Amino acid sequence: MKKLERFLRVIDVINTWVGRTVAHLLILLMLVMTYEVVMRYLFTSPSLWAMEMNQCISVVLVALGGGYALLNGKHINADVLYSRLGERTRAIIDLVTAPLFFLFIIVLVWQTWDVAVESWEMKEYTQMAGIPIYPVRMIIVVGGLLILFQGFAKFVRDFAKAVKKKPSTLPEKG
Repeated sequence: MKKLERFLRVIDVINTWVGRTVAHLLILLMLVMTYEVVMRYLFTSPSLWAMEMNQCISVVLVALGGGYALLNGKHINADVLYSRLGERTRAIIDLVTAPLFFLFIIVLVWQTWDVAVESWEMKEYTQMAGIPIYPVRMIIVVGGLLILFQGFAKFVRDFAKAVKKKPSTLPEKG
């Protein structure tokens, strides 16, 4: 059990580090967008690269921030009812819905892997600005794996909460 708890903590630490690190990309996203607005509206000289760069940065933020969001309970749920339920009941509901989560994430990783490999082989670039997007496509796969591992950690913790009569001693996230 100690090894499993240690493994779950490693997953948490990785997703925390990745999430906090990629959060700094928001600054770059803001700077690129500000540059584009200034160039477009003050100098009437829009750039080709800004929109595509912002799309790439946004994809990286969402893909790599997903595991961090799951760790901290920031994904969408029906909070009106869910938040009123007890910890054990919420864990049971999460266990019942977990197969759908795992199915979705596994299909996501599988399909994005195929696209990422094909993109990497042909060294795919954006159409207008020529920004390489094959690394971004691979980052989507990595992000999916981070979410998958964090989902596994959540599943184990939910299982522990569901089978115990008393509240869990495992860390509560969110």
